[in-house]
Amino acid sequence: YQRRVHGESSNWVGGSESFVLIIDDDFSCSFVLEQLCSSIGRKANSAVSGEEGVEEAKKRIEEKGTKNAYKWFFIDMHMPGMNGMETTIKIKELYQRYGLSSIIIGVTGDSNEKLREQCQAKGMKDLLVKPFGKKDVHFVFQKYSQGYIY
Repeated sequence: YQRRVHGESSNWVGGSESFVLIIDDDFSCSFVLEQLCSSIGRKANSAVSGEEGVEEAKKRIEEKGTKNAYKWFFIDMHMPGMNGMETTIKIKELYQRYGLSSIIIGVTGDSNEKLREQCQAKGMKDLLVKPFGKKDVHFVFQKYSQGYIY
């Protein structure tokens, strides 16, 4: 797969709150999540591995500044190479260096409480369990937007 970073608009709804990066090695899952984000007014970029996702987050900060950094991340838990938890740790470290915060949601087919606790211990806010739909994605944005209206 090749990285798919779509054209960006300077008038995204909600400023940095709307900058979303999906990190998933499964093209179909990434595509569906992009479409679901788009259907509720959020545009998303994609990376196909943890390493590429961390690099994309860093590149965006360096090229567009901290005000335009990704605020939201949806990260697949099971990827070859750097898995979801390792990717989360790297993104948290990167953002800490710049004094930024992020909302990281793990994406998985596993729905057990132990995994949820492990993910939250590494800095993820929550897990989005497959299969999911528009209302699930919408709920995640509502839950963690802290009064932000989109």
